[in-house]
Amino acid sequence: LQGDRRVGRIGPVFDRREKVLTVKGLWWQAGQKPVDLAEPLESLAAFLGAERIEGVSRARRARR
Repeated sequence: LQGDRRVGRIGPVFDRREKVLTVKGLWWQAGQKPVDLAEPLESLAAFLGAERIEGVSRARRARR
């Protein structure tokens, strides 16, 4: 979500044993520009206890 609009969706999978958050897929809604996912993914990783984030070119994040 960006504001009250759905701009895309991700397919996150958390491996508890390895403490890795993997983004299996990333899809943007038609007509939507991709947004930076660094902060939301880092927040999700912290909530889950993940020590690293992998997949989909690191979800096309601008930093990390």
